Amino acid sequence: MTLINMQFYANTLQQTAIISVILPEPRSSDQVSLTATEWPYMILLHGLGMNQSDIIRKTSIERYATATQMAIILPSLGRSCYLDSPSFPAWQFLTTELMPRVTATFKLSTNLADCFIAGISMGGYGALRWGLIEPKRFRGIGVISGAVNYFN
Repeated sequence: MTLINMQFYANTLQQTAIISVILPEPRSSDQVSLTATEWPYMILLHGLGMNQSDIIRKTSIERYATATQMAIILPSLGRSCYLDSPSFPAWQFLTTELMPRVTATFKLSTNLADCFIAGISMGGYGALRWGLIEPKRFRGIGVISGAVNYFN
């Protein structure tokens, strides 16, 4: 299991963005290098009062990544509700800047069958919103205790 914590300047946020990426342990010898395979992936959004490290520390996500041979992308966007505000355009960062940055760094699949979005609580709202706005971008949407009725 490879866990990578990244910090980079995000143009849309005009500040440093923090994300974690989990790459599964390769099952075969032809997947030895981190970029030898186009990994299927899931973007996993955290809930209110959490960040990406809470998901890593308090769940079995690393074990699931290995079992499914799926990369997990965990952005940290604070208490943004994955919406834009004048001082923090979280939605714009998430939908326009995050994935080009991650796919330029890691070899992730571009095949629709390999792309998923999920979230916990507030992240469930963000995942459902993104998945419904761009239905051809993801094969599936996961909502765990989604705060979907809160943001009317």
